[in-house]
Amino acid sequence: MTMTMINLNGSEKQIAWATEIRNSNLKKLQDELATFKERSIEENWDYSNITTKLELAISQIGTKHPEAAWWIDHKGLAASFISRLLKP
Repeated sequence: MTMTMINLNGSEKQIAWATEIRNSNLKKLQDELATFKERSIEENWDYSNITTKLELAISQIGTKHPEAAWWIDHKGLAASFISRLLKP
């Protein structure tokens, strides 16, 4: 899936670091989505509630928060989102 990512604002070092962080978070969300799609088939279970939320998060990750500092401050965003998503 090709995504358009907004340009980040900040120092050159902040932008480089924040870009890595944002890409890492995106990959983590994409991997989790793939896992739930596979589990849905293997377990014959409906995970559409989870996959829909993951798809929305993935679609929005590149369009929000243009400040590099925000990404640096929230580098664990994907893990936190997934944790909250899976709480009973």
